[in-house]
Amino acid sequence: MLTSSNTLEDFSDIMETIKQLYFYKFYDYQINQRNYPGEFFEKIVEWLEQFEEDERRYLFYLVSKIIFFTNKQLTYLIDFIYPRRIKKRILEEIIEENDHIEPFDYKRAENEFYTEEIGKTMFVACSDSSRINEFQHCHDHDLSRNSNFCDLNHLIGPIRKIRNSQLSTEDEEACWGYMDIIEKNYREITRIVCIDDFWGSGSDMNDIINYFEEASFNFNSIILAPYITTYKVVEKFKDIIASDDLAYNYHLIYGEILPVNMRCFDQQNSYLEQDWFDDSVDIKEQIKNISNKIYTQYFSYGEKCLSEPNKFGFGSVYIAFVYHYNCPDNTLPIIWKKGNGFRSLFPRSSRII
Repeated sequence: MLTSSNTLEDFSDIMETIKQLYFYKFYDYQINQRNYPGEFFEKIVEWLEQFEEDERRYLFYLVSKIIFFTNKQLTYLIDFIYPRRIKKRILEEIIEENDHIEPFDYKRAENEFYTEEIGKTMFVACSDSSRINEFQHCHDHDLSRNSNFCDLNHLIGPIRKIRNSQLSTEDEEACWGYMDIIEKNYREITRIVCIDDFWGSGSDMNDIINYFEEASFNFNSIILAPYITTYKVVEKFKDIIASDDLAYNYHLIYGEILPVNMRCFDQQNSYLEQDWFDDSVDIKEQIKNISNKIYTQYFSYGEKCLSEPNKFGFGSVYIAFVYHYNCPDNTLPIIWKKGNGFRSLFPRSSRII
């Protein structure tokens, strides 16, 4: 058990725990790929040094509870999501559109129509973290017949520019003209599959749907396929598709979902247990109070500020989640946020979307 008497000069009582965190949990973190345990130890110590002495045990506990996805785990999801989720969804659409195929007769649907349908499907990288090339090569037994791969900006870049920029009338007309060319170039495409690594709050998904709703493609369906998502994205998607005036049929599928009990501060949360502390300590409240203090001290002002609703993570998702090459902004900012003199433990790099 950690006590408030731990100091940075003497971490010998938890040194073994820190080593285990490195060897068995964070060994795949890209910044640490060429590191040795001493450097990981120093990084944790440097981060903890910013907190009050009696707060450090709670923060070290939080680090031990971080959900960490390794490269191997994400590669597994890339391998998993196509045959088990995407291909299955396409076969279901084939069955729905062909009355002579019995329900669940996936084999017949594949034999009769799949090659044709995959040729009319566009796979879209929604960000630079989607690993779309790896996805394509991993499934080249099916997708070698399909040359329809692009990034999201290629499809809806003009609409994004119109929405997010102050354009002259002439420039806006030029953007719509370019959009007409894109729509004509892809008139044979009837299905879009949007690939991404992680959606936490649903804001990226919502933006993508809004972009497509402003376009005039010939798509019948749009499949949204993040490798990892959260319950909040699923709930947001249900709200979106409840609308009767959507231009396309949307389907949300995913490789892995972080369940509701991963939210750090929910009362029903079972993720942050009392296993390191006695019953008198409310660990969730302690970490929440520390997070709030760091927000007020470092990130409530200036260029690096966070808005009040996002002080515990973008979209109020409240998770402690890191993957081997980045940290989502839905994670508690005390883990990834830096600036105004505060040093992060797992720095975040903004994705290119």
